[in-house]
Amino acid sequence: MRSTSHDRPTGAALAGNTRAEMRARAALAWNTAPHLVEWAQRTGAGVLPAQIVS
Repeated sequence: MRSTSHDRPTGAALAGNTRAEMRARAALAWNTAPHLVEWAQRTGAGVLPAQIVS
């Protein structure tokens, strides 16, 4: 496996990827959290909070 400098992503790219991954995991957890599903059903909300925020 090569490890030359031009093959490595920049710090900004790494941070961006990490942020995107964390955001995706958080959105998934938020959307599938039972109390939120229950809240959405109870209030008749068409969208869950994570979809409004993002």
